[in-house]
This record gives sequence, structure tokens and C-alpha cells, in this order.
Amino acid sequence: MDQFDYLVSICIPTYNRAEYLKKTLETIVVQEPFLNKKVEVVISDNASTDATEEICSAFFQKYSNISYHKNNENIRDENFPLVLSYAHGKLRRLSNDTMMYRDGALEHLCQLAEKNYERKPVIFLGMGNTPRQNDIIDFHQAIRNISFWVTYIAGFCIWGDDCEGIQNDKKSCDLQLWQVSCFYRMALQKNQVLIDNEKLNTLQQLKSKNVSYGLYKVFYVNYLQILSEYLKSGQIAQEEYDYLEKDLLFHFFVPWIIKWESGTKNLNFSKEEDLKTIVIDICKKKPYWHELYRHYRRTKMAESIKRPLRFLKHKILRF
Repeated sequence: MDQFDYLVSICIPTYNRAEYLKKTLETIVVQEPFLNKKVEVVISDNASTDATEEICSAFFQKYSNISYHKNNENIRDENFPLVLSYAHGKLRRLSNDTMMYRDGALEHLCQLAEKNYERKPVIFLGMGNTPRQNDIIDFHQAIRNISFWVTYIAGFCIWGDDCEGIQNDKKSCDLQLWQVSCFYRMALQKNQVLIDNEKLNTLQQLKSKNVSYGLYKVFYVNYLQILSEYLKSGQIAQEEYDYLEKDLLFHFFVPWIIKWESGTKNLNFSKEEDLKTIVIDICKKKPYWHELYRHYRRTKMAESIKRPLRFLKHKILRF
């Protein structure tokens, strides 16, 4: 495989999620491309204090194409470029430690790598959330189509050829959005983006998901800070910036406000962040304020209908 040992690397940064990581690995090691060693798994542990090391040891002792690395301390988002640097695949995917890989997912990733290696466009995995697109598109089309989903860790892919010195790339790690900064830089430079919208994974339900770092701070302030750099340099237009901000408010923050209001049990929100008030205060200054408020009311009503139906379905399945 040229200078690379594998077609695809599944690169998993992890911290204190041993039980979820175990289930993730179990869905990978049974698939043919992994067993045939077309695919490797690389784990970078951010100094976990749970059973992560013991669980990973059992896997990498059994499978030569699983490697495990443990940091001396929690380096937070700097672990993203670091885990990619440990890999040996032609195409490297940044993957959540809670992802369950569907049957055929690894084969699909291998086909993506084989088909696109010569041209090496920037690949983003839309996971069924982005507009369907079969052709390679340019930077401006891509940022509109992907929009705020660019913040999604597991959407990020990078070619091994583009990984030289990547462990030293810490831009926007302090903003908790390294993957956004790196994607934008690569997409602008190559001006060739392939959005693959195949649904390859399902996410495990976390018993407790920590969002106390502040959704508004990271996904509004920090995300728009990155966009502002491109606006100031003239690499994106004001119209594009405004579109991305509006899409973020409508389709990212409205669902999160409804979760925040309902007090979803497994979500640990910031006690200092009144998410609804903050977002509404922003939106009241926008020309689309009334449109957004109507969208919020409709979405909230739809969710109030769906919630008991989901509960009933769960009860029926358990029975």
C-alpha cells in the first residue's frame, strides 16, 4: 500500500469512557476489512482514570492492527491531531469513542480511500445530516452544505499524505474546535471537497453527557471567531458568514434550547449558561427574529409530541 500500511485508520481520542469504547471496538473488529488488515484502529487515551487501559490492552494484544497510546496528562483537544499522527493509513478518520460502526461501514470507508486517493479531495463524512452530493465541490459550496456540522468530530477525515507534522498543529485547540480550523484550511487550499453522506454509525446513549464547557461559548462564540478570520481576510463573503450564523441559530441552537428547557436527564449543562436567554438576546437583534421564534415554537411542539411516543416505544421494546 505505497508507504502506508493500511487503507483506513480509525483514530479514536478517548477519556474515561471505557464501557463505551469497548462496545465501539467490538463493532469494528468483526468487520472483514479490519480482519483483512485493510483497516487499523489507533487509540489515544487522555490519561483516563477508569478501565480504559485494561480494556484496550485486551484488544491490542489480540489484534496487531490496534494500537494504544496513553498521554501522561489530559491534553484535551490537542489529542485530536496527536491521534492522527500515530496512524499509518492512507485515509484517517477522527472517530468518537461512543460510535457504533454499522455492518459495511469499514468497507465503505475503504472504497472511499481507494476511489479518491489519487485526487485526494478533502473528505467530510456527513452521516446523513448534510445535503446529498455525489461530486467533488469547491470550498464555498462545501462550507454552505456542511455548515455547522463541520464542528462534528467524526465528520473529519484527512489523508496520510497531509499529516506530516500534524501533531504540532494546535491551532484552535484552545477554542475546542481544532477540527473546524483544520478542515477550513485544507478545504480552502485544495478547493476540492467530497461530502460523503452515508450513515455509517450510530451513537451510544451516554448515561451522562457533559456539556458544561458551554454550548454558546464553543459553538457560537468560538465557531464564529474562526469564521471571522476568513471574513476579515476576504476568503468568505459577508453573505456566506450571515448564512452560516443563521443556520447555526436555527438548526443547532433551537434543538439544544429545547433540550436545555426540558432538563434532559443525561445532559450536564453549564450552571452559568442560561442558553435560551443568551440565544434569544442574540436573535432579537437579527432581521429574522420572528421567523426564528416561530421555528422554535413549531420545533418545541413537535418535540413534545415525539417524546412520549419515544418513551412508549422504549417500554414496548423492553417488554
